[in-house]
Amino acid sequence: NLRRWNLNSGDGCSERCQLEDPCGNGRIDDGEACDDGNRVNGDGCDNSCSPDRFNLVRGQETVTGDFGSNGADYWRLEAHGESVISIATSGADGLCDDGLQLVVRLFQMTADGRVLVDDANVAANQGCGQLTAEIDAGAFDIEVSSVGVRSIDYSMAVNLVQTMPIA
Repeated sequence: NLRRWNLNSGDGCSERCQLEDPCGNGRIDDGEACDDGNRVNGDGCDNSCSPDRFNLVRGQETVTGDFGSNGADYWRLEAHGESVISIATSGADGLCDDGLQLVVRLFQMTADGRVLVDDANVAANQGCGQLTAEIDAGAFDIEVSSVGVRSIDYSMAVNLVQTMPIA
């Protein structure tokens, strides 16, 4: 009786041929909202492959994140009324060097899933992604990704200005 074993755990199948948790493998698999290639909280995609949350109600907050090649981070925030959101990304050092190609997309969360509100730097494919959009109250995901196959450490500043008072 000949048995074959997978000798390398970490590839989705353990060395005993048991299905491994795919969260942290850098691919968005069934049941995952994001997967940035690691299982670290506070970097844009948490250890259960769900978006990290902003506690931003109004004003500005800067966060840092990282993802592997072909990865993306998702940051979730709640707008409590009509607002203007401005998002600016840069390398972790605050610069937009020649090889950095960050893309920013803003999605509104609906009963049907994510609906694209705006995107920045998708066509240009160069430098740092920035966008400004008028939004209604609701939940939003900010996606930060890159063009190319290199790992990215980045910084993102989000400014949320409420234009209509909360009723």
